[in-house]
Amino acid sequence: MKFIHAADIHLGSPFLGLKNASEDVKDLMHHSINHAFEKMITDAVAQNVDFVLIVGDLFDEPNPSFNVIETAIDGFEKLKRANIPVLLSFGNHDYLNEEIPSSIFPDNVQVFDDQVSVKTIRTVQNENVKVAGFSYKTRAEPQSRIDEYPVNGNDADYYIGTLHGSMDGLNSPEARYAPFTKDQLISKHYDYWALGHIHKRVHLNDNPLIQYSGNTQGRHINERGVKGYYLVESNQKQLLSIFKPTSSAVWREIEVNCDPDDTFDSLKEKIQSKLSENHQTFDLVKVRLNQSNLLDQDVVNTLMGDVFLNRLQRELEHNDSWIFKISLNTDEAMQELPKLDEDFWNTAKSDIFNKSNILDLMGRLQEYDFLVDNFDSEDTVNELKSQSELQLIKNSAFKDEHHAN
Repeated sequence: MKFIHAADIHLGSPFLGLKNASEDVKDLMHHSINHAFEKMITDAVAQNVDFVLIVGDLFDEPNPSFNVIETAIDGFEKLKRANIPVLLSFGNHDYLNEEIPSSIFPDNVQVFDDQVSVKTIRTVQNENVKVAGFSYKTRAEPQSRIDEYPVNGNDADYYIGTLHGSMDGLNSPEARYAPFTKDQLISKHYDYWALGHIHKRVHLNDNPLIQYSGNTQGRHINERGVKGYYLVESNQKQLLSIFKPTSSAVWREIEVNCDPDDTFDSLKEKIQSKLSENHQTFDLVKVRLNQSNLLDQDVVNTLMGDVFLNRLQRELEHNDSWIFKISLNTDEAMQELPKLDEDFWNTAKSDIFNKSNILDLMGRLQEYDFLVDNFDSEDTVNELKSQSELQLIKNSAFKDEHHAN
């Protein structure tokens, strides 16, 4: 038996971080999600898999455009011609609704409804495979659904569970999405658990294999790294998986340490040197400048604007990288604030800068999942802290200079 475990393809998704990007970069990213999906389809045919599992969020929204739906249908038609069935569940982004009727897909696609059910697949080797799963009925699924999954009754050669949700404790802000525990999954005695919803590969258990495949193409810096799917194959009843990449562009972050005598030219050389390390794909890069509070204040002031970023973007326009952001980070051990300001800052920053406050400030913008995905991260919190601290240092220096005059 051989099958593909994929999830969170997000056809039709927008991208963040492409401000001032060249038309070539925008075009590459605009098509990257489709290319990832199409590569998975091509691989499925080439590998002659028995079936494909898509565990939630094939689409980025519940009412995708006609062109987006056509992309999915075209891919499924290719699988149909190769006699490859698809087992599809909808997640919190593309939950069951009349805008995506199951009848629009070719008949090799089996769609799970909102109740946990079991579907049967017969492989080329005449193996009987049972797959359990369900689709979301609304955007949120706060209740655990794991008790609805049947225990493996040993009435099939393989029993597979599919679940679009979040493991308890793995990512607490995601708890409103069909939460479960690892022990609950293990108690079902399945041979494999194909998980979706978390946009990074997470291996939870060896026997049985329990894992998130992550998404197939990163959409912003919080989805950094190579993305793809799992190719799962049986070997004397044991299931083994291999990660297969599909992303045509990779979001990554590089770190550069600043020195007190650094200039724009020396910083540029350090950044270019870092970019050349391990460079194998087209990369969308966030540059983190560490110890930036050591730099001359005039350099910091300019870095806090867009002048240096725009200069780098122009000079590296024809390279296989696009620098979309420069982040200034302070060294916690090297503060330059007056003692009173520093004490106040250290007391206040943990109360002010946290993910809960950021999400509260977003208000109704939280309805847009792609924005929540971008801001709901420790990276965002730490970056806001550093930017604020640099501004405090700048204001303190300005006051000192004012008093001196």
